[in-house]
Amino acid sequence: MNSAYEEVLPYIRPRSGELGWLGLLMAGMLLALLAATVLTYIATIWRSRRRTRLAFSATGLERHLSPSQIHMLYDLSRRHRMHDPLLLLTSLKVFDQHAGRLADETDNQAELRKLASARKRLGFDRPSVAQRFYTTRTLTPGQKLMVWPHGQEAGFIQCVVVGRDERAVTAVPLRRDDDHLLSRVEAGARIKVRFWRDGDTEYRFRTEILEVVEHTTTIRLRHAEELERVQQRDFYRIRINAPIRLYALPVGVEEITPERVAETATKRQDATLIDLSGGGLSTFQEDPVPRHAEVVVDPEYDGPFPLGGAHLLIVDQTQKEEGWHVRLQFADLPAVVRDDLVAAIFDHELVASV
Repeated sequence: MNSAYEEVLPYIRPRSGELGWLGLLMAGMLLALLAATVLTYIATIWRSRRRTRLAFSATGLERHLSPSQIHMLYDLSRRHRMHDPLLLLTSLKVFDQHAGRLADETDNQAELRKLASARKRLGFDRPSVAQRFYTTRTLTPGQKLMVWPHGQEAGFIQCVVVGRDERAVTAVPLRRDDDHLLSRVEAGARIKVRFWRDGDTEYRFRTEILEVVEHTTTIRLRHAEELERVQQRDFYRIRINAPIRLYALPVGVEEITPERVAETATKRQDATLIDLSGGGLSTFQEDPVPRHAEVVVDPEYDGPFPLGGAHLLIVDQTQKEEGWHVRLQFADLPAVVRDDLVAAIFDHELVASV
């Protein structure tokens, strides 16, 4: 080998046992690139969270939340790993979902009270009629409930909501005659509940009794996280104010004919038909409809709508100064009759608008 190359050989072909300056340079560059990538990623996340936090705080202040409430809600969104924390301030459905999770996770009453205060500030305690209910956390005091205790044969108990917090709904019987029915119910009992929301529709849910307040008929119901919203054909609800005759029949009468109604009717009620839709009707009458009876329209009804012999279910009854306002919905109405009814209501609206 030419001796002239011997001096540069160590630089051209380093020995495997030594890294050499070129290897150290490459390793340093790789480490620097890796560190820069990690730091850039961390900085991007930090800036994103900072922007989200600032936007969350600004939105919270616009909606009249206090700094402590904003901090509590933002911390809640972090704990629940929310992808978009701002939905906690703008969506009733999202707020209810995470409020329910928090109520299950903590026994801290101060935190739950702060959450309830934030709900009120955000306007989620009394949503507009256009906003549907997602959970029972939006029930308001005064809302009437129809409660069916599991295993009881006495029918439903009409209750009224007297309070609500983030953990439970508090209700009492609306009628003194129902006090003895609730006295048989114990904590942990399963119940079915239905209620009618004015301007909206009927809701149904199942839950359990958390507590029966001692020496009272007050019950506390666990919040239902899912409500069944009954879709009814109420898009053509019209006011009628015409006479109508209803009959209360024993449960189980199958054939609805004038003769059969005359034989089995337990009570006849002459009422005023207030309004009508494809889903049901409401009346004003002197006496309430018996709770444990089936209701049918007089089979000989000769009004402008196909209501003769229609089978009805009680949705709600409200006592007024001069009588009772009763809401009823159609049960097992044949599709042909329902279509004829909706068509008649639509025609009535067209004629009335001319």
